[in-house]
Amino acid sequence: MNDCVGYHEIFEYYVCFQLTFYVNIVSHNASPCFLFFVHFSCVGFGWEKVRMLNPDLIFCSISGFGQTGPDSRLAAVDTIIQATSGIMSVTSTEANGPPTRAGVSVSDMMAGM
Repeated sequence: MNDCVGYHEIFEYYVCFQLTFYVNIVSHNASPCFLFFVHFSCVGFGWEKVRMLNPDLIFCSISGFGQTGPDSRLAAVDTIIQATSGIMSVTSTEANGPPTRAGVSVSDMMAGM
């Protein structure tokens, strides 16, 4: 067993391997630290292998703050996106009140569009 992948990840590897034959697009929103295919390349399931199995496959890596740069390691959870985008500055319940989180997960819903 390779040191990079623990026993609990073998199921994830197996599922990803099986899906390779049936999907057109692989999309993930894990932090850039995770490096999806680098992680699985430890057990021989890197991007090169995936492209051999399904040459038409499209890979999309989504991150809230980019793959590089000073904020690239920040998690793009709804509250952080609301705060950094300025939405919280206009959702206070009082005039000139403190920033307040919107009642719904606005950025999560918008990201899904």
